[in-house]
Amino acid sequence: MLKHDLPVLALVLAVATTTGATAGETTPNGYGPKSEEERAIAEQIKVEDERDQKTHGDVQLVSLEGKLYLENAASLDTAPWILGHFAADKRAYRVILEETGIYPDLKASNGKRIRLSGKVRLSGKYLVVTRIQRPVRVPVGRPKRGGM
Repeated sequence: MLKHDLPVLALVLAVATTTGATAGETTPNGYGPKSEEERAIAEQIKVEDERDQKTHGDVQLVSLEGKLYLENAASLDTAPWILGHFAADKRAYRVILEETGIYPDLKASNGKRIRLSGKVRLSGKYLVVTRIQRPVRVPVGRPKRGGM
């Protein structure tokens, strides 16, 4: 890294830390770790993120397709920090949001098959969701009627 890149990096980090809460911080609407156990998990996730930054230069994201099961909550401020479970690839992950803005889309996808992108943390137990995608259905080709 060059010396003239340091101010740019500092600006990017400042913007990233002020635009929203990370997986371990409480947002203004009340979403975040509430118990001591959740705060400990959030701290471990933060340590893994920092380790990825140092070793890979970036946080490694995965994209998984599976079925989402959320806890019942009227809105994000009443939702638990660990929102529910995501079953993908014969594994179950506990779901945590990194960006609270995707909660309405996530809630609309409850019980449905979707694709989530995020970080797998704590030995594959948690999925910190950064993005949601609906799976694209590819039309099945049909043979023409009437033969040759």
